[in-house]
Amino acid sequence: MKRFTALICFVFLSLNLQAQKGIPTGTWRFHTSYKNTEKVESFNGQIYAASLFGLYRINPLNNEIQRLYKTDGFYSGIVSHMKASSTHLIIGFQDGNIQVLDRFGIIHSITGLRDDPIAADKAIKHAKFDGDICYLSTDVGILKIDLRVYEVTDNYKSIGVGGAIQPVAALEVVEDTLYAATPTGVIYGIINNTVNLSDFNNWKALFLAPNITHLVSFNNDLYYDSDSVIYAYRNGNPSIQSSSFIGTVRMQVFNDKLTVIRPTESFQVDASGQKEDLNLNLVTDATFDNENRLWYANGLNGGALLRTTTGETGYLPNGPSSSDNFYLSKEGPLVFCTAGGVTSTFGGSFSIKGFYICDNGNWTNNPGNQFTDSMYDFTFAYYIPQHDKYYLLSQSFGMIEFKEKTPVARWNQVNSSLDVFPTTNFVRTSGLNLDNNGIMWVSNYGSQTPLHAYNGNTWKGLPNVPSNKVKNIVTDKNNLKWIQLHNDGLLIFDDNNTPFLSTDDRYLKVTTGSNPGLLSNEIRSIAVDDNGWIWIGTSVGLNVVTNTNDAFTDLEVEQLIVNDIDGKAAYLLGENSINDICIDGGDRKWFATNDGVVLVESDGQNQVLKFTAENSPLLANRVVSIGQNTKSGEVFFATSKGIVSYQSDAAGKKELFGKIKVYPNPIPPGYSGAITIDGLATNAEIRITDANGMLVSKLKANGSKAIWNGLRLNGTKPNSGVYYIFGINRDATETAMGKFIFVR
Repeated sequence: MKRFTALICFVFLSLNLQAQKGIPTGTWRFHTSYKNTEKVESFNGQIYAASLFGLYRINPLNNEIQRLYKTDGFYSGIVSHMKASSTHLIIGFQDGNIQVLDRFGIIHSITGLRDDPIAADKAIKHAKFDGDICYLSTDVGILKIDLRVYEVTDNYKSIGVGGAIQPVAALEVVEDTLYAATPTGVIYGIINNTVNLSDFNNWKALFLAPNITHLVSFNNDLYYDSDSVIYAYRNGNPSIQSSSFIGTVRMQVFNDKLTVIRPTESFQVDASGQKEDLNLNLVTDATFDNENRLWYANGLNGGALLRTTTGETGYLPNGPSSSDNFYLSKEGPLVFCTAGGVTSTFGGSFSIKGFYICDNGNWTNNPGNQFTDSMYDFTFAYYIPQHDKYYLLSQSFGMIEFKEKTPVARWNQVNSSLDVFPTTNFVRTSGLNLDNNGIMWVSNYGSQTPLHAYNGNTWKGLPNVPSNKVKNIVTDKNNLKWIQLHNDGLLIFDDNNTPFLSTDDRYLKVTTGSNPGLLSNEIRSIAVDDNGWIWIGTSVGLNVVTNTNDAFTDLEVEQLIVNDIDGKAAYLLGENSINDICIDGGDRKWFATNDGVVLVESDGQNQVLKFTAENSPLLANRVVSIGQNTKSGEVFFATSKGIVSYQSDAAGKKELFGKIKVYPNPIPPGYSGAITIDGLATNAEIRITDANGMLVSKLKANGSKAIWNGLRLNGTKPNSGVYYIFGINRDATETAMGKFIFVR
């Protein structure tokens, strides 16, 4: 092997071995909102809880909270029902998916109903255990699951009058009889190998009653709720037990007591008929654990709640305070996510859910003070490295300036040139960018002066802007501003480097009717890369401008042609809606689409990754925004079902080398994952040598990070020992060195 000596004279900036920080390359993290926990169930000594978009469990012995993710084998759909026996936990989902968790922690998935093409509500309504059998009720009948093989072994679908599909809301088994609650009353069938319960002729009517949702056998009576009234049925005679105008959320026997959970009334009844009020209000579900302690959820705040002698204790995993998300910040060591939104006419959605800030996986929700008070509809978030400040824009009363996670100023019509939307008092801030001269530009949607310049001391609103539908702004290497318009194409703006003088300004509006023209006037995203190219995501595909030097004289708006997976020429991303674009430290482009996430190389010619809900932990294929922590290279995807993140192999741009860090370090025996080298200058050239100076591998950084596969250039594994990293930046003006231990 060639001996590598050319870099031995480098300045040794770092010789420290440093342990891993952050998460390994290729790792996914989930950032689910658990605030609206709606369901709780006790199983196998633990409490399982479900919010709209996430599952978690609590160990009451040590108060440990564990999130349950797609990567753990749990489904990411919305839970419609949970029910436990002594040996199994059934988790039913709104889309018909079924998961069974056994007492050994093994998950068994049953997808037949979910994948059935039948056009109907497939939500699992109720589960009833009968030994090794579990019956599930749905709007398309009853499913019979054999818990010995974890399969649907029968279904009783066409058991309505004349063989019609019969919706079933709840089930009960008493000895050899299966009772089913239908919209018109209770029917029953005999459980026997000689009786075919798939035949509607083998089902009989017990009694008529409208809108039954729960059915429970207790103390020789059959309890049910009908139009919010709870009855006990015995020998053909129903008797009213409780009357309320609000329906029942749970009716079940716990510890030999009938428990009735209603949003405004919850109680237990023992075998003697003694009634005990549980004193619960606004409850969506409740259960009792092995120590007969009451756990419940309210669908609002606090997560899973435990009744204590002094009140209640809430168990809630850290995460965003809401599952709503609109926009993720693209730069900086923190990630801001807004929960606001806009209407089709770019009006406010009047969202009070605010914003969330992620700091290395930990979320802070709506840190407020006098600057954020009374504000709502937060929409866009930006980080300005030169200021080391974040800016949070809104559809209500201007924008907020942050120092790290603390609001430090509000800019509105009182202390700046920003103006209100005509006929309202709303100051709609809709885009922000710092240009090459250090001037901050702010879009002020709908106002008479829709563009504003700020030099750190003075604000100036620009008159005569050709459109007031201004949104996101990016600046190219020529200091031209490229402004996304709402459903009105693109505006190119040249202030001629005189931001406070309007007489020498130039504008060029580009639409579908221009020559050249856009694919669509509905621009959903815009970004500028290191080459100065402008990437324009529309509702029907991607446009790119590469000749920004000639923007006002010979503009070219292109579609990039690449080879598809079959080797055929095709337009990059086809006719996909490009909802957002994020450019990482390696100048690669991440695209958010309605069909997942796509990462391409800097020139767009090669696809690096594609994530969908089917091939990755991505929660949903509709991705509304992409953000990143440029310090770590963690990329965040805001989907229609919540936020997930992926630790990429790139990190933010750095002109200078930092302390070179390798992780894992030491590299343990048998390790086959990615080995990350961090702290590099942007796109640095890297050489790895052994202690004798023999070249082992050579790499190029993506931004400030490089990934090594742990193999020599010839594809073999190195021997155990100390290895050295030598780096040189792009213009060969700076060098650095690090070292690590490799154990074979």
